[in-house]
Amino acid sequence: MIHSNIIMNRRGVAAVLAVCTLLTILLTSCSEGTPLHAESEPDKFVYQIENTAAQTENLEDGMKLVAVAGVYRLFFNTETTRFAVKAENGTVWYSSLTEEEVEADEFTSGPWARAMTSLVTVYASDVYGELGKEYSCWKDSVQAEMYKVRYIRDTNNQQIGVRVDFTFERISATVPVIVVLTEDGLRVSVPLNEIIYEDPEYIITTINLLPHFASAAVTDEGYLLVPDGSGSIINFNNGKTSSGSFETKIYGNDPVFVSDIDESVMEPSRLPVFGMRRGNSAIMGIIESCDSIANVVAEPSGVNTSRNFVYSNYTLLQTDEYTIKDITGNEQGYTVVDSRRRSWPNIVVQYRFLEGEDADYSGMAAAYGDYLAHTYGLSTQKADTPVMMLDLYGAVKKKEPVFGIPLNVTKTLTTFSQAADMLAELKTGGASQLCVRYKYVTGGKLKKANDESLSMLGKLGGQDGYSDLLTNAENIKFYPAINNVETKGSFLQLKGAYIQNVMEISAYQYKYDILTGTKSDERNRYYLLVPDAVRKLTQSFLASFNKNTYVNSGICLEYLGESLYSSYGKHYYSREDTKKNWQDILQNARKTVDSVMIEGGNAYALPYCDIVADAPMSSNAYAVTNYSVPFLQLAVNKYIVVSGSPINLNSNPRKQLLRCFETGSIPHYAVIAENPSVLQSTELQYLFGVNYSLWNDDILDTYKAYAEFRDAVEETTPTEHIRIMDSVTQTTYENGTRVLVNFSREDVTVEGITVKALDYQILR
Repeated sequence: MIHSNIIMNRRGVAAVLAVCTLLTILLTSCSEGTPLHAESEPDKFVYQIENTAAQTENLEDGMKLVAVAGVYRLFFNTETTRFAVKAENGTVWYSSLTEEEVEADEFTSGPWARAMTSLVTVYASDVYGELGKEYSCWKDSVQAEMYKVRYIRDTNNQQIGVRVDFTFERISATVPVIVVLTEDGLRVSVPLNEIIYEDPEYIITTINLLPHFASAAVTDEGYLLVPDGSGSIINFNNGKTSSGSFETKIYGNDPVFVSDIDESVMEPSRLPVFGMRRGNSAIMGIIESCDSIANVVAEPSGVNTSRNFVYSNYTLLQTDEYTIKDITGNEQGYTVVDSRRRSWPNIVVQYRFLEGEDADYSGMAAAYGDYLAHTYGLSTQKADTPVMMLDLYGAVKKKEPVFGIPLNVTKTLTTFSQAADMLAELKTGGASQLCVRYKYVTGGKLKKANDESLSMLGKLGGQDGYSDLLTNAENIKFYPAINNVETKGSFLQLKGAYIQNVMEISAYQYKYDILTGTKSDERNRYYLLVPDAVRKLTQSFLASFNKNTYVNSGICLEYLGESLYSSYGKHYYSREDTKKNWQDILQNARKTVDSVMIEGGNAYALPYCDIVADAPMSSNAYAVTNYSVPFLQLAVNKYIVVSGSPINLNSNPRKQLLRCFETGSIPHYAVIAENPSVLQSTELQYLFGVNYSLWNDDILDTYKAYAEFRDAVEETTPTEHIRIMDSVTQTTYENGTRVLVNFSREDVTVEGITVKALDYQILR
């Protein structure tokens, strides 16, 4: 194994001495990275030893009232560090189970049982990645009487919560947990920059926060909400015990750890939320800070415990695998450990509690939408939002013989004049209120690697041709797609411009075979630029963009709403650093252009965009889950226009269209003017069958149907979604209109109304 300074495992040095050339390279690049400036604890907090809250109410023996805010009461037990939140209606949510409850549970044992009684558990190892083990605050701190309790007061001298510093004696580390009651619910934080290490040989790699706050017994009824794609439900006690735990990384896997298989076919988790409905009550967690390194873990009863639970954990340090050959030619795998203690912002999770009719995933989505609106000042959608989204592709590079020499030549797919003719035909057919994402149209995309200015390809019509297209297109907003993240790279360029893995080697990205999903040959590899380089390139682009010249033109900033990565080179970037860079870019873009489009819909990007393209419309349907829900659309459609991936690129176009009526997402098509045969053996060969002439009638029919649907719901957004039966859903919109969608291949009858197979019915 190797830690971040590239020191080989003490137990395996002899096996790899022959790889001296590789080690020489690695050992010369082990300087410390620049840490992220950590957020300090709020200055308004004042700590005191005594609990001074008036004891006006008792909860149980040992639990004392700590704080009151709105309809909530916070209780805390100094002997066990267990706390509880009680709502005005009497509902109580306990932070953890009692020792007696765990002892009575014959199914659960070991670390799973210890987690039940703990506010926090940590996974720690030595700096060589060895001796890794999980430690619980209950066994390793509370029972050892190695913890410190202090109560928190704000600047108004009001007691608002409690802080516990847990010392894990066996790893000589102290982890603080802060619990503060607010009128909205509970705010729990872990100030990572205040973790104290007494032994430099040990380091915490993962923190599990409140693993059994959202927890239910086998006798309870309800479900878990997890942020899988658009959202997914795990029913309590669903019997899927052989499927294992559910775990997802918020915003998807880190591209610095290059995968051998194509992960783009999976739906990443776009929103940092999770929740539980238990009886007539619900709890929802919103990860406010450190969402870039967060994971959501969930289990139904019977997997590892007798409980149904969901919680968040945080990966502070990463490991990677590297294979090298010894002197005999045999391959041997080694683990590379990033053991440098990074500086992070505080982990912060806001827990909200819902009751009655609001205590379901629709209510949680509404609460999260309100949170986004209140936090970022989002306003509701305007009345003139597009009815449909259209993707146009300008040109592509293709290898062809020129005088007998194979060269990459530019092949046009949709020129600006062809686009104008296309849109005029659609307008004549009744489809006029569109937004157009125009991809592969800039000189940066086709000639260079990135876009420092909006330079349109001459073969498509150049700047004048694009200006004419904008001028003549009424009620249509254009979004040329700009990507300053990915680059083809050059051997002559500085290595510091590209992200590097834990071994401090450039993290090459690969195209994947469309049939097998495996990496294509190395000639197709490309690079990702470090966040600072992306920000500088895009700032240059935005400075050159004149919105007075480009009337009706916004921009689509590719990648920024889809993925986050880190870099472990000389200049270290965490995913949190990258997130802040992406937000700075998007915020600047919002000030510069009339409208901003992003792709994917990661939560950190939502406050800075008007349209989200390619948002997940369903989940990954993992075995442990029960069904998908449109949580993302329910949460954000009120404020942001959302579209899924193109209908005509979906494996089941009809179902993708039905999801538009179910979720209120605008339909989306992709087309080109030229014959798709030109795409063969290009990076766009997956666009086979997108010739405009083949899809013109479908586009017009869909536009008409969706325009009628929008009139029926009066351009309002969905407020409630329920699953009536397998493959049949009902969505209620703000004006009271309901839409029944039948995803099955058989007719169904609901409330005396027959909904045909693979069809929908509007109930006014």
